[in-house]
Amino acid sequence: MTLFLNQAGTSWPKPPPVRDAVAAALVEAPSSWASSFAERHLRIAAWFGVPDPAQLLLTPGGTSALHTAVSRLPWVPGETVITTALEHEALAVPVRVLAERGVSRVRIPRWRTWAFDLDAFEQAVAQPGVRLVAVTAVSNVTGERFPIEEIVAIAHEHDVACLVDASQLVGWEKLDLPALDADYVAFAGHKALHGVWGIGGLYTAPDARGGGDPASWCDVGSVDRAAMAGLAAALDWLDAPEQADRLARASALTQTLV
Repeated sequence: MTLFLNQAGTSWPKPPPVRDAVAAALVEAPSSWASSFAERHLRIAAWFGVPDPAQLLLTPGGTSALHTAVSRLPWVPGETVITTALEHEALAVPVRVLAERGVSRVRIPRWRTWAFDLDAFEQAVAQPGVRLVAVTAVSNVTGERFPIEEIVAIAHEHDVACLVDASQLVGWEKLDLPALDADYVAFAGHKALHGVWGIGGLYTAPDARGGGDPASWCDVGSVDRAAMAGLAAALDWLDAPEQADRLARASALTQTLV
């Protein structure tokens, strides 16, 4: 028996409907590309509760979605971005690059109990010059789920934009992105969503704080049509009744390794 344990890194094996959809997309006639793209874009957006597909920029992956969200804001030297202490490199790298533009980074520590320090976070976000809070929803290393709802609410109390990296969470929980109330949400399609490599997304709220023009961010790269077809099929697979208890079953299986 072959076991694959790094489900926080990607998912394997891919469901048969996903493999079939990818194969079919590779031989689609060019005359159907525009209509199939629009149909799948609408399907993916609807699964995330996004009413207008224009609010969901499809990207070559979660990393490109995060780089786009962080780098395209109109940063001013002296401003600050706040993160957790456990960011994936996909988010940590573009944040570090901001130092070249005179932007500083504040990492929020955790208590000895490993809980995220909301008091320290609120003190930090209340300081002048904070443009963005950029945080992971779930650590890819520890599996810790951060209190995203509270983080977003506190950031907005101080009129600060919030970017959520949901790559480790989507698929395990079915997120309604508008209801999450974050200004930006990035995700990858190949992890718990069970799509293949080459597809991700960046949701932008209609009234997103932070500045910038998300409508102009479409030059992030061409969307892989086959990966897009695979993701749309994966979402249908996830909606099947037999997948409703996936998280509970996965949690139970991990206990056999403890």
